[in-house]
Amino acid sequence: MPLHDCPYSFHELANDVLPGLMTKLREQMEQPCNASTALNDPEAIPDVRGAYVWLMKGKPIYVGIANKLRRRIKDHLRPDPSRANLAARMAARQLGVAISTVKRHQGFADAFTDAQAMLAQAQLAFVEIPNPLVLYFFEPYCAMELDTSEFNRFDTLQILSPRSGSHSLSK
Repeated sequence: MPLHDCPYSFHELANDVLPGLMTKLREQMEQPCNASTALNDPEAIPDVRGAYVWLMKGKPIYVGIANKLRRRIKDHLRPDPSRANLAARMAARQLGVAISTVKRHQGFADAFTDAQAMLAQAQLAFVEIPNPLVLYFFEPYCAMELDTSEFNRFDTLQILSPRSGSHSLSK
């Protein structure tokens, strides 16, 4: 029985589908769009389900997924740190503190603003992935393939409601 209407077996996902999507994303990464341009041009990034990659100086730093790509990418530049988790992680890295405590740090506001300014100058690439199960499998696959472990920690809920200070970006 298919899960989430996914027409593929796990074997097909692992051996064909995910590598194929990775190839498409790598092709997009060869000609990424500028974040500031993309956010101001509705044609540059559609509001479709898919995966996206932030690039700084051509290097992938973060992989994300969204049901509405354009809206999610814009979230990274909004003032709410719970929606802008990449900027919050970058601020934590800059300040040398754990993501679970960064919002309480006295320098957080400035570091967060600096991180968002850097993201606005960064580049983006994306690939549309209509099936939700494929999308959720692709995010860690892509993060591992692109080695974005500095900011892809898969502990996003830590930002929303920190329970312990044990998670650090400096690991």
